[in-house]
Amino acid sequence: MSESSDLVIELDSRIPGKKRAKIYEYYNYIEATSEYKCVHCKSKYKVPKGGGTGSLHNHLKLKHPAIYAQLKEPTTTASENSNSILKFVQPNPTAKMETLTQETFQLKLISHVICSNQPFTLVEEVEFRKLLNYCLGSNSTTIKIPKSANTMKKWIEDFYVEQLSELQEEILQNTSRISFVIDCWTSSNQQPFQGVVANYIDSNWNLRTQVIDLTIMEGEHTGVNIAGSFAHVLDLFSLWDKLLSVTTDNASNMDTFFREFQKLCSTKNLPFLEKDCRVRCLAHIMNLACQDIITSADTETSAEEIESDDENDEDFNQNFSGTGAQAEEFLLEKLRKGVAGIRKSPQRREIFKMKCALAKLPIKTLILDVKTRWNSTFWMMHRCQELRIPYDATIKSVPKLKKYSLSDHEWARISDLVQLLNPFREATEMISNAHSPTLSSTSAVYQVLFDQLNQAVRNTTTRAVQQVDEENWYIKAIRAGQDKLHKYYPSADGLAYIISTVMDPRYKLTWYKATGWQKEWIDACRKQVTNLWKESYQPSNDDVTQIGNHSASTKPSSSSFQDIFQQQMKSFAKSNTEDELKRYLAEGVVNSELLVLENTGIDGALGWWKIHQQEYPNLAKMARDYLAISATGVQVERFFSGGPQLLTSSRQRLTPDVIRKCMCLRKWLLNKKLPSLIRSNINDGLKVKILGEILPEDVPCD
Repeated sequence: MSESSDLVIELDSRIPGKKRAKIYEYYNYIEATSEYKCVHCKSKYKVPKGGGTGSLHNHLKLKHPAIYAQLKEPTTTASENSNSILKFVQPNPTAKMETLTQETFQLKLISHVICSNQPFTLVEEVEFRKLLNYCLGSNSTTIKIPKSANTMKKWIEDFYVEQLSELQEEILQNTSRISFVIDCWTSSNQQPFQGVVANYIDSNWNLRTQVIDLTIMEGEHTGVNIAGSFAHVLDLFSLWDKLLSVTTDNASNMDTFFREFQKLCSTKNLPFLEKDCRVRCLAHIMNLACQDIITSADTETSAEEIESDDENDEDFNQNFSGTGAQAEEFLLEKLRKGVAGIRKSPQRREIFKMKCALAKLPIKTLILDVKTRWNSTFWMMHRCQELRIPYDATIKSVPKLKKYSLSDHEWARISDLVQLLNPFREATEMISNAHSPTLSSTSAVYQVLFDQLNQAVRNTTTRAVQQVDEENWYIKAIRAGQDKLHKYYPSADGLAYIISTVMDPRYKLTWYKATGWQKEWIDACRKQVTNLWKESYQPSNDDVTQIGNHSASTKPSSSSFQDIFQQQMKSFAKSNTEDELKRYLAEGVVNSELLVLENTGIDGALGWWKIHQQEYPNLAKMARDYLAISATGVQVERFFSGGPQLLTSSRQRLTPDVIRKCMCLRKWLLNKKLPSLIRSNINDGLKVKILGEILPEDVPCD
């Protein structure tokens, strides 16, 4: 029986013996195989009759440590919960209280204003000042509360300077090289900015993603201006010597940027070459491919146009009066019109909820896609397909929406398109993980997408019943996606991609062999890796013999035999160092399922290197540099997403300098506040998103 068809039943009803141990809450019981499947991944385990649950506990402990920590927390009764609430709101007289000083109060107030995007005028509001005085109590006479927004602004500006200095020192102290992600953003009050994110791996093998600046752009977002702005950031942080690579989107101005930036590096005698150091955002490439697939499948209409349509839709009726291929072009437009028609009317939304209840389906909000986000189109189709019965019933029950009803043939096409786009969705979510290496998986992602699209073509040509126009439509959409991927795939041959892949113990050069790459190309990859190793990371002869020479100079040998022995050990040390790369490549790849390492605090490739860095001390430096490179610009996009929260309708007059400082400070403070347990839960959440029904953050849903 396949995994998708496993019969999963509720634990509290039909599990043999009605097992009540808390550990069973984290597993589903599969009746057909008498196994327990983890609700957070696909792992399955059998528990013998009368046997212990050690295997279930060990799985959570090794694979999901944050969740296991929750399991081990003692349970509380309702009365205990009530008491804990009282303890929370009532001060504990025996607890050691933090000494309240002007400095600590100032830091807490700044953190509140910045992290919750409060206006500076908050400190001028009478009720807020009353609240502060009440909380300060007897300290209200010694603690200075800012009287005006200008004072609050001054506090924030001074704090920004302090935090910037700390960040500069932290990054400079790191010994590995740094890879950058840059992108441009225009705020809602029409101010141009450039966001700069630094990625590096620290000495404990933590992948650090740090926003370092939001520079104010001078003029338009031209490649020359972007290069000058980025160079200014490198000057500010003194990071020219640590520069390794730059990840950007695929806009045409970035071609100019790299040509200009390469010239700037040349003037500083830095070996920065576009072909080796440029990383094209893979998420953006997949977005372009999916947009081409969708465009070839339908005539696009933006969400804004749909929401503003009046109820008559006369123009649409005229366009939709065609037949055959012309009518098929408007498949997604019909779906958009239907979704928009239901969403914008409270009465129709109530009808839809009622139809969901009658169909015994969960009540969920229909999703209207956004033109620039292909994944929103995917989720729109996926949600409508999931709720097809209540959706159809609602459309047919509203006279003005009947013209948007879809036939069985059209629903089949929606299903085909969802299936075609689903691998792109999974790949996007996987490479958007900011806590583990992503560039090393780029070639593998491309390969999977090509395989999926090729399989879709084969499935189409082998259908028993196939209409000619449908086959043309489907194959045309597939070819559009393939063409776009092929356009950017050669960029994955760059040095940064090759080194990252080889330094990932899950791939090495073995991945290229396993996926059928030509021997000549694999040999060329090996040569590039070897050359970089010898030129930049392999220690020189002087470094290898330094310890031996030091020993010989401090303690003279007593016999010729001892001299011979020392020479033999020097020769062995030299040979062992030279063979680091060869030994690493000669060993087999590591099973990715075994890369969750207990007691390291890190999983995946970084955890493997943390354990083996003593075995490969010099090669580990190479891995630290290249595994930090980001395959996407997701990190800087997430940074920009905080802009609308800051620039509300009442704060459109904020100056570019204030926007810059507030957004950077917020990111820095939140990074410091995020504990390791929350980071672990975030990682687990990403895995659940890929397998379950959780929507990504950027899916428009209310």
